Amino acid sequence: MAKKSNPDLIQEKLNEYIADQISLYRVMWARGELPTGPEDDLTPIELELDEIHDIIRGHEPWPTQTRSAERTIRKHLNEAKGVPEEELQDFPLRYLEAKSAALAYGSLLQKGAPEEARLKAVKHYFPEFRQPETQSPQHEENGPLISELRDKFQAERTRAGLEERSIKATTVAINYFIELCGDLPIEKVDRATARLFKEKYSLYPKNKNKMPATKDLSFEEIQKSDIEYEPISTTTVNNNLTKLSTFFNWAHDHGYAKENPIAKMKIKESKREKDDRFPFTDLELQRLFDPTVHNFKALRRESYFWAPLVALYTGGRVNEICQLYLDDIEVVDGIDVIHFRSARPDQKLKNPASIRQVPIHRELLKIGFLEFVNTQRERGEKRLFPELKFTEQGYSGNFSKWFGRRKEAFISQDRRQKVTFHSFRHTFADYLRAVRARSYEIDRLSGRKSNSMSHDRYGSDLKIASLRETLEKISFSHILKIDELSRIAREYNRRRSAADT
Repeated sequence: MAKKSNPDLIQEKLNEYIADQISLYRVMWARGELPTGPEDDLTPIELELDEIHDIIRGHEPWPTQTRSAERTIRKHLNEAKGVPEEELQDFPLRYLEAKSAALAYGSLLQKGAPEEARLKAVKHYFPEFRQPETQSPQHEENGPLISELRDKFQAERTRAGLEERSIKATTVAINYFIELCGDLPIEKVDRATARLFKEKYSLYPKNKNKMPATKDLSFEEIQKSDIEYEPISTTTVNNNLTKLSTFFNWAHDHGYAKENPIAKMKIKESKREKDDRFPFTDLELQRLFDPTVHNFKALRRESYFWAPLVALYTGGRVNEICQLYLDDIEVVDGIDVIHFRSARPDQKLKNPASIRQVPIHRELLKIGFLEFVNTQRERGEKRLFPELKFTEQGYSGNFSKWFGRRKEAFISQDRRQKVTFHSFRHTFADYLRAVRARSYEIDRLSGRKSNSMSHDRYGSDLKIASLRETLEKISFSHILKIDELSRIAREYNRRRSAADT
């Protein structure tokens, strides 16, 4: 196969740019996210196209993005070695032509024009454009299939001791790819195939296998039907693109694939959409921990009473808390701490930075947490919450489902999707920032992985006494009825101890 010249590569990159933009417009159109027009009935897409016309005609200055795009192309082509001078001189104009082609497609898509007319407009602005061909789902004897490498990848990560939940999540993402694009030989998966996957997956029904109308239908059958459904969120799409990218990086590193076709395929999200979870508001916490509903009679389980309180005062992740053993509650330098660690086969942490000792806050002590721990020890228990059973999600599986149901009574409908148990971590961090805790202190207490130099310099050497001093600066006494919660906890412990004797 003849090696491509640098001008050919420029053409290929501009072709890819147009194809990526077309794919993005299709996704936005299908999801109802294309911008609407202002009062003069011109859509923002058409206005941008007019601006580019003025630039090309010389009525407006050349925008900085053309220079930026030129620098990107130059870097990709190894500083443009061997590119004829006229190619470089013409590049900004060709880039604007490519951008015009994509904008013309988006404008006609919004007006409901057929695909043939859209592509004709693209070629009007960029005659060299060739629609990338997607791969046929027919299997070819050309290297291992995606499913074969999926199994190898899964086995390798299992042997390496990676978290089972993480392995399963990546496997699910790979299975989505196979479902929508076919079980192709890995070498046949290129950027066009990846774009096709992103396009289809962005329209995938949310909770497809739980909805009676869609669970027994294929994706193609759903698209041809009149079934109304909510597509998965952009965040979910990007999360699974990230997992797929990890898989294809592995395939490339092991010599199975020539490139990672998923690289840089993520959909750009608004800042608000990127924030995976919101912190709790003070009013939400007040409702959640109101003693009239946050008591053992109403909750019926000790973990339901204590785990949310531990999360509030430690910023612990849900499985970190649910998997605690009683010997993880210890004394260090005379200070009571909770030791988050993975000392046993059934204990898993997100990363090495998650291993930490967090001082037990004075308000949590006042509510009676240590008395509860000691009662569990006297009963001969090994784990803090023995009623929580181990599942594929660790010890937190059923607990998380319970909390998901419980929060609905206290969280407004417009916030429910973004407020979860993980919101306790955001609340904990926000309260620490409010008392001017340093970033390395917050990272150390929360078990967050940090790339900051200050964390490397100071965070790893923080003493428990210093951490307690920082932690004690925050308080939830203005929200929680500490004395009433303490009375409820101690009365329950007394009744349970009396019943055991």
